[in-house]
Amino acid sequence: MNEVVTYARISTDESKQKHSLGTQKTITENHAEQSNSKIVAHFKDDCSGFSFNRKGWKELETFCKAHKKTVKHVWVAEWTRFSRNIESIGVINVFLKMGIQINAVEQMINYKDPNYPIILSIHISTGHAFRNRLSQDVRKNIRTAKRNGYWPNNAPFGYNNFKINGKGSLIPNENAEIVKRAYQLLKSGNYNMEEARKSLLLHYGNTMRISKNQFARMLQNSVYAGLVKLDPYGEEEGGLFESVHEEMITPADFYHVQDIISGNTRKGVIIKLQNPDFPLRGYLTCNHDYKNLTASKSKGKLGKKYGYYHCTKGCKTRFRSDLAHGELLKLMKGYSVPDSSKDVLKMVFKDVGDQYNGDKVKEMKKLAIEKDKLETMKANVEDRYYSDQIDAEDYNNASKRYSKKIEEINYQLSILQELDSDFDEKLNFAIDFLNDLPTFYKNSSIEIQKEILGSIFSEKLEFDGIKYRTPIVNPAVHQLCRNNKGYRGVMKKADPLVEDQPHSVTRLGFEPRTPSLKGTCSTN
Repeated sequence: MNEVVTYARISTDESKQKHSLGTQKTITENHAEQSNSKIVAHFKDDCSGFSFNRKGWKELETFCKAHKKTVKHVWVAEWTRFSRNIESIGVINVFLKMGIQINAVEQMINYKDPNYPIILSIHISTGHAFRNRLSQDVRKNIRTAKRNGYWPNNAPFGYNNFKINGKGSLIPNENAEIVKRAYQLLKSGNYNMEEARKSLLLHYGNTMRISKNQFARMLQNSVYAGLVKLDPYGEEEGGLFESVHEEMITPADFYHVQDIISGNTRKGVIIKLQNPDFPLRGYLTCNHDYKNLTASKSKGKLGKKYGYYHCTKGCKTRFRSDLAHGELLKLMKGYSVPDSSKDVLKMVFKDVGDQYNGDKVKEMKKLAIEKDKLETMKANVEDRYYSDQIDAEDYNNASKRYSKKIEEINYQLSILQELDSDFDEKLNFAIDFLNDLPTFYKNSSIEIQKEILGSIFSEKLEFDGIKYRTPIVNPAVHQLCRNNKGYRGVMKKADPLVEDQPHSVTRLGFEPRTPSLKGTCSTN
C-alpha cells in the first residue's frame, strides 16, 4: 500500500469558494481510497499560493524529508492549490530527487510520459499567468487612458475626480484659486517656493491644508497645465499628453515656473529612436569582452552603405549586419513544435482554457461582491454625514477612499469582461507562429521583432561573424521545441540543488526577466 501525504490550501479571499479546506481534504481522501493508498499525514495553509513561505508547507517538507523512504506521493486537489508561481516547478524537482512525486488528483500528471514537462508547466503556470494577465491589462488600460488625456488616478489638490465619456478625468474645485495664485507668485520672480507657500497660508488660512512637500509637488505637476504625464515602462516611451480636463495655467507658464525652481534652462526630452536596420542592437554581445555591441553604417568602395554590428573602441569585433540577420533566421527555423507534440498541446490547452474561464468567473463574482460592500459602506457614510454624525472632512475623506476602491474594481471588471477565452485559436496561432517564426520575424516591425527576441532568448546572443553560439532560450520554448531535429538551444543552468533531469523543468528556467510569448506560446 502506497503511503501518501496530502495538502490543502486556500487564500483568505477564497474561503467561501468551492475548494474549501474540507472539500480539498475529502477529494484527496476519496482518491486515496480508490487507489488503495494510505494517507499518513495531512497539512494545510490559509494563505497565498505565490510563495512557499507557508507554515503548513514547511511542516510538510520536514515530514517528507524524515519519511522519504516510505512516502512516495504528495497529493493536492488541483495544481492551483499547490502553487500559483511558475518557479514552483523547482520545488517539484527537489521532491523528485527525494523519490517523491507531487501530483493533483483532479489533474493527474503521468511522470512516465516523456511529454509530462509540457503538461506540468502549463498547469503550474495557469494561476501565475492569470495574475500576470490581470496586472498587465490593468496597467495597459491605465497607460492607454493617460495617452488619451484621461486621469485614472486620485485627483491632485485643486481638482476633483470627474467622469468624461465614462472615463476618469478632473474638474477644478474650490481650491483651484490657490493653485493659480501659487503659480502666479512663483512666476513673478519675487518669491521662492517657501515664501510663496507662507504667503498663501497667511491669505487663505486653514483652507490651504497642504504640507511643504505637497506644495513642492503641486508646483511641479504638469497636470495643472493640461498635460498628463506618462512615465516610461519597459521599452515603451513616456511623454506628456494633452488632457481632456480644464487646465489651470498655460503650458508656457508651467515651464517658466519649472525654470525658476530649477534655476536652469529647461531642456527638451531626448527620445531614442529604434533603427529598423539594426533590430539586434541590444541583443548582441561581444564574444571577446562581453560588452553590448552597437551598430552603424559604413560606405563601401563603390559608395554603397553597409550595416555593421561592432564593439566599442579598442576591440576589433565587427561583422556585417546582413550576415547576423541571415544566420538568425536560419537559427529560428529550428524553433518549431514537432508533430508528435501538437495533439498533446491542444489537449492540455483545452483543459487550461476550461480552468481559466472558471477562474475568470470566480474573480468577477468576488469583485462584484466586494464592490457591493464598498457601495454599501459609502452609502452608510453619506447617511451618517446627513444625520450630523460625522463632519464634512471625515465624510470627504471616507467618500474619496471608497470611490477610489470602487473605481479600481470597475477597471478590473471591465478588463475581465473584455478578456477572451479562444484558447484553440490562440494555440493554433502559437504553433503556426513557431513553425513559421522566420517569416513572422522578418515581416514584423522593429518593436515586434524585439518582443520576439525577448520572448525566445533568456540571455543575449553571441555571433562570431559566421554562426551563433548555442543560445540560452526561454524554458517554455525549450520544452516545446527541443525534440525538433533542427533545434539549437539550451536552458539556463539550474540551481545545483535542483538537477535537470531528462524530462524535468528546472526552477531557474522560468525567470521574471523573460517576457511571455505574447499571442504565441503563453496562456494569454
